Amino acid sequence: MGDNVRNIQKIFLMNKSEAMDLARQAEAEGKSEAQLIRERVRNRPIDNEDIRVTLHDILSEVNHIGININQVVKNNNSGLYLPVDKERLLAYMQRLSSSMKEVVKKLGDN
Repeated sequence: MGDNVRNIQKIFLMNKSEAMDLARQAEAEGKSEAQLIRERVRNRPIDNEDIRVTLHDILSEVNHIGININQVVKNNNSGLYLPVDKERLLAYMQRLSSSMKEVVKKLGDN
């Protein structure tokens, strides 16, 4: 049998408060309690949909910043550099920084 077949059952005890917390967290994340427990045991942030989406967004931001840096360098080399180019790059960098802080927070929450 492959490693992905779930044929091992684990039984453990929780108190009422822990059971309620597990049910609440699973419902809040739209997952079954078993799925939530498996994710927590593996502790792989990539299994978390929010983190995956945020990482994808950050990659898009980095790509946009790279394109804009290339444009600014081209304009600078052509003598067409404008102060608005610097402002635009700063805005992208601030968005990237914000996105990174969001990922760090989500990783800390897991």
